[in-house]
Amino acid sequence: MFSCYFFSINLICFILTTCCEEKNPWNYHVVP
Repeated sequence: MFSCYFFSINLICFILTTCCEEKNPWNYHVVP
């Protein structure tokens, strides 16, 4: 499983749980 770490500029993205997708790596990063 991966943990989604959100940048403060993408807090909304994290809330919407859409930043854990490998479509916008500049918006977030995932770590194993």
